[in-house]
Amino acid sequence: MRLSNRVTTFSATSRFLLAGLAVVMLLAAASGCSPDRKGTPAANRAPEVFIVNTPPDSATFSRNPDLNWYATDGDGFIAFFRYGVVLDTNLKINGQHVSVETFIEQATDLQFGWDTLLVDLDHPQSTATVRLYANIDFPVDSFVTQYFFIQAQDDLGAKSGIVWRRYARNDHYPNTHFRADELFINARDENSPAPGIKLSWDGADSTDWGRTKPPLEFEWRLYGPFEANAPIYVNIVQEDCVWDPGTQTYINCTDTKVLDLDALPPAVGGVPQPLAHSEGPNFDVDSTDVWVTDLQATIYNVFKDVPNLTKTSQFKFIFWVRARDDGFVPDPTPAFSQFLVVEALFEKSLAIFDLTAFKTASFWYPRSLALEKELYYNYVNSALEQIYGAGYTKFDTITTTDTFAYPPSVQTWETDYFHTNTVPKNPASPTTTLAKMKPSMTDILSHKVILVINDVADGVLQENVDLEGLIGYAYLGMNMGASGWYMGRNTGTTNMNQNSEPGDYDLSATFATYFGFNQIYHEGWTYMSLRRVAILHTTPIWNEQFVGAYSLAPEVFPDIDIDTNLILSRYRVLSDTMFLPSVNVDTHYFSGLPEVGAGTRTNTASALYLYKSRFGDASNLNGKVMGVAQDVDGMRSLSFLFTPLSVPDDQANNLFYISMNWLMDKFLRAEGSPKPAMDYAGENTAVRRARITQILKEIEVPTNIIITP
Repeated sequence: MRLSNRVTTFSATSRFLLAGLAVVMLLAAASGCSPDRKGTPAANRAPEVFIVNTPPDSATFSRNPDLNWYATDGDGFIAFFRYGVVLDTNLKINGQHVSVETFIEQATDLQFGWDTLLVDLDHPQSTATVRLYANIDFPVDSFVTQYFFIQAQDDLGAKSGIVWRRYARNDHYPNTHFRADELFINARDENSPAPGIKLSWDGADSTDWGRTKPPLEFEWRLYGPFEANAPIYVNIVQEDCVWDPGTQTYINCTDTKVLDLDALPPAVGGVPQPLAHSEGPNFDVDSTDVWVTDLQATIYNVFKDVPNLTKTSQFKFIFWVRARDDGFVPDPTPAFSQFLVVEALFEKSLAIFDLTAFKTASFWYPRSLALEKELYYNYVNSALEQIYGAGYTKFDTITTTDTFAYPPSVQTWETDYFHTNTVPKNPASPTTTLAKMKPSMTDILSHKVILVINDVADGVLQENVDLEGLIGYAYLGMNMGASGWYMGRNTGTTNMNQNSEPGDYDLSATFATYFGFNQIYHEGWTYMSLRRVAILHTTPIWNEQFVGAYSLAPEVFPDIDIDTNLILSRYRVLSDTMFLPSVNVDTHYFSGLPEVGAGTRTNTASALYLYKSRFGDASNLNGKVMGVAQDVDGMRSLSFLFTPLSVPDDQANNLFYISMNWLMDKFLRAEGSPKPAMDYAGENTAVRRARITQILKEIEVPTNIIITP
């Protein structure tokens, strides 16, 4: 309130002074502003600009300096500064070298190469890091003389005189750092599931900048595609040498490999080179690369110009990159790396990754690999014939040779079937094993669907990407766009195996993400019938109980039954591996398939099959979820906690047909729905696939259903 009172309350003296001031102003207006009087406005005076004498004239640098200046303008304000750097060798007018003064008088703006700095209240623009030039060929031992020019312009367009300083600069070479992965998956665009070729690089200039990060620019190129075994030629350059006065030679040199750009192999399909360069991740190559400050790039669609590419392939590419520093001096030894890129075409239908353990101490596994492969071969090709038409097959013909016979015969593997583990116990040669299989990335990405079979009653489900973990390779394929399918008994975890007691066990977060189960209830058949007997010396409890799966979508996915005769004919039990020799499992009549549990599904998985126990509701497994379907962000998967070898062949064939139809749907639509065949319900395959998807979305798990064996 005191401020308000001071503004609005006047003393008598104040009123007198204000009145007098008003009279003076009126008289001035009457005498000085008459329309009859003429006057000449003052001319706009040009501003003046001054360079601060730090650093002084003729100073030398090994990196770009911070220069300072200021300007005055007595009748206005500064609108902008502009500065330029000109080499001494470029002080020319009409081709003749001239003095600095003559150059200032006669040179064009283009010759100055002005950089403009706009001035406002928040940006006085009185300093800048000015880029000076160094000798590109001999940067260390020679100093390049050059001139710094600066000029100011005021708000009415008047320019100051141009002032200047002479400086000189040398430089030290920067270093480029780059290292690439050995393998990339090509992506058509940024919306593809594959990541594309993601590359990153960096550099250093420690001699000139110490530990401070230098302001580097980069030039890069991508060459290829080349045949995977094409030779790459390099030149050897010696770096970091030390001059030895005694021997008058350089010593302690480091040999550095430099890519010979003039000896590159011929590109596949005659694709112009380079394929991409530092103008950006594009394919419109200009004659001059652009220097960029980016430290990474993602390059897409690198096979678009390769003709007649009809199967999943991998080719060699070379990435070349070099840094240049703030003195325009490039790294004389550009970094480079060669790597493979896979073009995933998913041209084949199904790959089987078989994790079934053929081990000496395994109780329940198929009788032979040949039998197992033959059954799956029949399931797959029966389904493919119905999907594509009679006589059509994309699953490789299997060999009829039993590779697990005694003695083991010469093994022949198919490109669609991969197996990992060892042969069963051979009394005559207990250490005999067959080689484990490791699929290549082209093997994985050749297939639309990857089926993981785990028909095993012991061990942990290996998920690492190595020879023990084919399911890890399935995860990789699903990441790149393949559909996944899991069928497994006794799906193990890190804290559960065949000897574990019955109960709930958590599955890995990875398995849950890809196959929709985060927990499994372990039946514990081995524990109840054998392990418990050995420990407690009690009577064995034969608790095998899986007799089928109840479909929640029977109009598309069939109910599943277990044929106990198939259990004994297709599975092998070795009585000489029992804990108690008096327990003869071979003579026990099995009422269901042992070591089959149920699970808890994730929020993203739709329930598809429920457990059917021979004990009915007396079993805590009866009615629990044991089959799910998942479609998340275009990645489809099915997961069944049972295997098909003890399922009657007509049901197994139907299950394979429906499952493969749905899992291959996105590929079949992309192919324009190949020749339609009639399915069991008389619908063509395209209609059936669409209906399956809709039905799966609408499934709800009943809470009061009664499932009887």
